[in-house]
Amino acid sequence: MSDETDEKASGRRFVVRELDPRCFVVDDTATTLSYDMRFTRQVAQEAADRRNRRNAV
Repeated sequence: MSDETDEKASGRRFVVRELDPRCFVVDDTATTLSYDMRFTRQVAQEAADRRNRRNAV
């Protein structure tokens, strides 16, 4: 996906990727689509975590 994804997130379906210094998106590794454009990494990570929780159920 991207250099921004770390090893512990490699098993997750939704991961955070940085587009620009203040622009992050949540990528779906299964469909290769991007969701939730955000301005901070923390908020993007929270969105990715929320999607991963929904996907796990």
